[in-house]
Amino acid sequence: KERLKAYIAGLPLGGSEKKRLQERVPELHAAKTRHYTEIARQGGLALRPGVARLLDEAIGAGLRLGIASTTTAVNIDALLLATLGPAGLSMFDRLYMRKAIGSRPLGADTRSYWQPRT
Repeated sequence: KERLKAYIAGLPLGGSEKKRLQERVPELHAAKTRHYTEIARQGGLALRPGVARLLDEAIGAGLRLGIASTTTAVNIDALLLATLGPAGLSMFDRLYMRKAIGSRPLGADTRSYWQPRT
């Protein structure tokens, strides 16, 4: 949502038109999420080469895995399910999403905001 808002703010439009577009951001973001999850459901996503192997090796070595992302849990779940199958949903102990701390950028202190996966 932040990127959509920033894009709209930079458009060469009048204040009332920018306001109208800003008010549509939740609707646009929801549509984007629906499209992304549909693409994932149809098999349109793939992990980069070596990622699945790396995850398997890390788990095999007893490491605990987490995800830090600026996206939503819905999009993360869609990606994991589409690329790793049902087991992908349980591979990660923790998720961190921007919603947990507002608009702060992801940084080295991200782990202090991680929440148990529910």
